[in-house]
Amino acid sequence: MSDILASSRTQKLHLQRQILGPFFRITAKSLESQNELGRAEGLEPVRYGFDSGCSTAQLLAINDSDLYHAKVLQKDWVVHAVTGSTIGDLAHLLVWGAVGTRMDANVEDLLIKWCTRFK
Repeated sequence: MSDILASSRTQKLHLQRQILGPFFRITAKSLESQNELGRAEGLEPVRYGFDSGCSTAQLLAINDSDLYHAKVLQKDWVVHAVTGSTIGDLAHLLVWGAVGTRMDANVEDLLIKWCTRFK
């Protein structure tokens, strides 16, 4: 994590990691404008999952705008569209707290993709 934080500073980003039990929040802010650029929240960060032997990460691409949703959606990972219109969505809404597209991703693939971003 220290390598990631150091590398993010060279890209003019400030990453803040907060952990409370199994929950995490990582925020990214621009060092130039101090604007929040993005946020990830959930249970067990991907690296923790990988270290614990997990092979699959469950993700939700929140559908808060068509443009942003299209950017984060990985079509080959799609499991279920969470719209809130069926009783089957209730469990997803309780876990994720939002509508969007539920996806399953390979943890090792995620680490390779995102670790290269910070090298």
